[in-house]
Amino acid sequence: MDGYTAGTNWDLADDARLYAQWAAGSYTVTYDVNGGNELVDDTLDVTFGQPYELVTPTHETKHFAGWKDDSDKIYSMTGTWSTADDVTLTALWADTETFELTFAGGEDAVGQPFSEFVADGEIIQLPANLYCAVYQEELCGYMAGYAAVKLGYTKLGFLGGMAVPAVVRYGYGFVQGADAAAVELELKDVEIKYAYGNQFYGDADITAAMDTWYADGTEVVFACGGGIYTSAVDAAKKVDGKVIGVDVDQAGVIQTYAEAEDTSMTITSAMKGLAATVNTELAAVLDGSFEGGKVENLGLVSEVPEENYVQLAGSTQFSDDFTVEDYTALVGAMLKGEVVVNNDITIAAADNATVVTVNDLGNIK
Repeated sequence: MDGYTAGTNWDLADDARLYAQWAAGSYTVTYDVNGGNELVDDTLDVTFGQPYELVTPTHETKHFAGWKDDSDKIYSMTGTWSTADDVTLTALWADTETFELTFAGGEDAVGQPFSEFVADGEIIQLPANLYCAVYQEELCGYMAGYAAVKLGYTKLGFLGGMAVPAVVRYGYGFVQGADAAAVELELKDVEIKYAYGNQFYGDADITAAMDTWYADGTEVVFACGGGIYTSAVDAAKKVDGKVIGVDVDQAGVIQTYAEAEDTSMTITSAMKGLAATVNTELAAVLDGSFEGGKVENLGLVSEVPEENYVQLAGSTQFSDDFTVEDYTALVGAMLKGEVVVNNDITIAAADNATVVTVNDLGNIK
């Protein structure tokens, strides 16, 4: 049956059942820049339940600190529109730079992600139902570097994504581990090419740089940072080179990407113990001991390697030169403090080595 509009005359020859038709409401957001620079367009059309993105205004002397409405509710810069009315948003300004912090795991009463603007250096209180884990990447980076040299590799490479703290910690730990193994084996010829792609994905330029590394004798590259491993793999498979994965056991992922017959290209992966973290926190939820509202820096808690929050992958290519027992002994020594890994990222990569030669190439791009 055709649609019928309220207020019009209907010509029906029989009884009829009419079904209400509903459409999401459309509303107008009006921007008040509150002393900021004039906007090209000071309104935004939004639809209830649909995505939106607010404009970021500018000010001659201040930093933008968010949008608020007349009730002082702070609006996320992006999200799903949930206010069933027209609204005027007023810009907030601060003397120092601010950042939007969104807790995407939870929502407020109207379905918006928890969001607030915080100043640089400001200390905030996390929601009580939020648990945040960060990891001591330098520890598993150390394990990977140590394992690589123990397994017989002396021409190494570190390819980081961007020089953010987590990636730098991986790299610096890798250098320290390789250096420690070289000292134990009395090697003087271990070299590490060290660089960042300045992005978290591989491309032709970074692959070309990796081609030169492998052509110059590099045997294995620790590819550390999102999808940047693709450039290391693309170069390695041309010369039967090796790679080291990161964050999770990447042996299978790298095998699939390389279209290889097996996982032999990946000698190990420096892992964060994500499974251990999730299992621990879920167990705490179940037994009532969960403690949210905090950030924990996770590392070693056990002499059993797989129980730790940082570890090497189970797919590590152990050999007579570096056995499972050797790895377990290393973890035990690190746990007891007999092996100490420096996490200072303000120094240079080469400052982490005593006998290894580190060729710091900076950013590839």
